Amino acid sequence: MTGVVAYNRELFIGMGTGTPIKFLELDDTGGGSVPSDMTASVFYVMHDSRKAIVTGTAKPGAAIRGQGVDVVADANGKWSAQVSDLKYGANTVSLASYDPSTGAKIASTEVTVTITGNGMVASVFQVLPESGRAIIGGNAKAGAEVKSGSAHTTASGNGDWTLEVSGLKMGSNKVTLTSHDAKTGTQLSSADVTVDLDVAPLTAAATFGETVTEGATFAGVAQPGATVTITGPEGVRATTVADGSGRYSVRVDGPGKPGQIDFTVTQTFSGQTSAPVSVSLDYGRAVAIEGPADGSDVAGGDLDVHGAGLTGSTVRLLDNGEPVATGTVTNGQYTLTASGLDRAEHVLTVEQTGRGNNVTTATVTVNPGKTGSVEQPLEVTSPRIEDGYVSGEATTFTGKASANSTITVTNKWGTSLGGHVTADADGNWSFTRVMTGTSTYNILFTEVTTSGMSNTVEFFGFAAKPAAVKTFQVTSPRVSDGYVSGEKTTFTGKASAGSTITVTNKWGTSLGGDVKANAKGDWSFTRVMSGTSTYNIVFTEKTITGATNTVDFFGFAAKPATVKTFQVTSPQVSDGYVSGEKTTFTGKASAGSTITITNKWGTSLGRDVKANAKGDWSFTRVMTGTSTYNILFAEKTITGATNTVEFFGFAAKPATMKPFQVTSPQVSDGYVSGKATTFTGKSAPHATISVTNKWGTSLGGDVKADAKGDWSFTRVMTGTSTYNIVFTETHNGTETALEFFGFAPQK
Repeated sequence: MTGVVAYNRELFIGMGTGTPIKFLELDDTGGGSVPSDMTASVFYVMHDSRKAIVTGTAKPGAAIRGQGVDVVADANGKWSAQVSDLKYGANTVSLASYDPSTGAKIASTEVTVTITGNGMVASVFQVLPESGRAIIGGNAKAGAEVKSGSAHTTASGNGDWTLEVSGLKMGSNKVTLTSHDAKTGTQLSSADVTVDLDVAPLTAAATFGETVTEGATFAGVAQPGATVTITGPEGVRATTVADGSGRYSVRVDGPGKPGQIDFTVTQTFSGQTSAPVSVSLDYGRAVAIEGPADGSDVAGGDLDVHGAGLTGSTVRLLDNGEPVATGTVTNGQYTLTASGLDRAEHVLTVEQTGRGNNVTTATVTVNPGKTGSVEQPLEVTSPRIEDGYVSGEATTFTGKASANSTITVTNKWGTSLGGHVTADADGNWSFTRVMTGTSTYNILFTEVTTSGMSNTVEFFGFAAKPAAVKTFQVTSPRVSDGYVSGEKTTFTGKASAGSTITVTNKWGTSLGGDVKANAKGDWSFTRVMSGTSTYNIVFTEKTITGATNTVDFFGFAAKPATVKTFQVTSPQVSDGYVSGEKTTFTGKASAGSTITITNKWGTSLGRDVKANAKGDWSFTRVMTGTSTYNILFAEKTITGATNTVEFFGFAAKPATMKPFQVTSPQVSDGYVSGKATTFTGKSAPHATISVTNKWGTSLGGDVKADAKGDWSFTRVMTGTSTYNIVFTETHNGTETALEFFGFAPQK
């Protein structure tokens, strides 16, 4: 049925096709008073389409509204309207009349329309995506059984029903419902609804972390509460659950393989898994050993293992499964040292940890099938006892021993003269000590081999000898080296101890003050030379005996300043840093350039610095923890040009152990009677230093070194005695003695 029409006081009902059917004739001839109240009655019911024609009276011109009705009463107060979307069973239709001018409600009434038949309607009330369910409701014949799959319910007395359906899939689901006679089971009608199970589309991306030990981070957006699974070539690598906003993030360690690796990411929600999203990561090259060759023979001792890897990765060397060295791949190359190898078989493995915590390994075997080193007698080959030593100068002892054995050096009473040394793979060893005063040393060299055997050599009667006479000379620079205008030039040389050196041009005009040679005959003279002059310099020595010697240093000409390329000169990447201590980077750049320091992602590591007029620059930072830094130094010149230096793989290292020593004063400085003399020195951090004479009598109690290994001891010395002092360091139960003999009053 398509509509109701009133024309010339006649009511027509259109049936969709053909001629409209006239149902009644409207009377407008009067026959009574014009109605002011409102009436309504059911004129005609269309059961199959669940519609009805309702007619009635109201105040003429009043607007009749309700249940989707919006018509106007005619001049006689008569009206008619069609009511749609009625339910099966009884329907109460509420209508009201309104003043057309003011909109005020005039009157209201209700009429009951009963729809009979076997039809049904259905719509989606609620969607439950997390469980793949939906609540569907509608209207059917009262008492009919409503079904969808295995789910079923019974329509109420007015035909209303609701039904929960399950097993819905992601996306659009067509659900068919049928109504059946409750007694016979005969199908009465059917209806289709569409249930949209909306699930957020899956997105995925992966990034590498700041350090190589961090796994790659997979992140994106999924359906809130969905389980996200990351799968690699070897299977499932990680799972996580999207949060309430749908976001997820999870770390995945490397696959242990090099190159481009493909992953898939899926989300599982309501028991269903989405189509995969592909993500690729490039883990770079695997580690390789380029030397030594697999199966090669090596002599033992310190062995460099070198090869190729992924720049910025950390590498670790294992000797027969035990870690012996670590480092960083720089510019695609690395070198690691296995120290003190014997000549037996060694399986050497390099383990590389690259970006995304991706670990690859390479292995070689050296000295295959061999069992160890050959022992040889301990001997001192140089110097000879009769050669003696020069007081205040370093004496180096060299010798032969069994490969990789340990040689300890003491006096004949067992007091250490400076620790121990280790022989190399060929049995060579050396030991250096500065001996002072005029003492005759009785030295004992003791060897302990790798097999535990012990051997000793007595080196008794090693006496002081006079220092060799130095001829007067300029040792640096050479005339041909020239000078850079405006920069300091330092001349160094040799002369007789205590000599005075005068520096003039060839006409005798002084080029600066006189300088003196020290007790070893060393001297230096510094002058800033400018312009382009060629200098003819005369160095004149006057010895303490009054003798004179000269050196002509003619033709010393200006040379161009060396062009500085942008570089980091100190430290080296391999030097590493000590956590919690200042690290100062120095380098060269164009004069006046600005140097910016960041990590490899551009995050600043401190304020910019400027190169001085000579192109020198420095930058200091305290680095903490155990992170490996990938630092980028960027130069911007005063002309706007830019240059960069990658300083990648700068790793933490242990704090350096300080050797035990007296740094001030020197034995030759002597003391002033009655005044305090302060001795300062270096030792292991927090070590205890005791101060005695050579017979063990305390000279004033113990002192402790600070956290940096610095220590000091103060004593007032009187009279004219010559002190033979022994400083003894105690650290972790080990004692190290240092002789400070011949400390006499100043003259």
